[in-house]
Amino acid sequence: MQLRFPHRRPRLFVALRNEVGIVDLASIMVGVMITAMMLAASIASVFIVVPLAQDRSAQAGLLSVRASEASAGSRNGKYLSMAGLVEQGQAAADPTLKADIGLNGGCFVASARSATGTTFYTTSQDESVLSSEDGPVDTSWCVTLP
Repeated sequence: MQLRFPHRRPRLFVALRNEVGIVDLASIMVGVMITAMMLAASIASVFIVVPLAQDRSAQAGLLSVRASEASAGSRNGKYLSMAGLVEQGQAAADPTLKADIGLNGGCFVASARSATGTTFYTTSQDESVLSSEDGPVDTSWCVTLP
């Protein structure tokens, strides 16, 4: 014969099913799940947004060099190397930016390396900023890619 005690419930069961208390197991689980989802979303956004911002920063620096080269070309009739741009105060010294000239200052090739490792480049013939990930770069008409 099995003894039953209908009036006694196990203590753990009573503690977990406390419906009059503010905190019960279901509320704790919901809170943990919401916190985990918010944490996962913020971590994912950091891994997406930070590299994108680094690439945009490199592209912006390259556009700045391009504008400086256009200014130097209109003033002097020649483009300047990165050292020449820095010397004349048209560009700030930045180790991630490079600009080389060819054809006695008749053309330039500029490049910028992002913190993500991607290299972006622009030339005096093409106003767009291209990525080295787009494919091989042919700048042999002026100088080799810096």
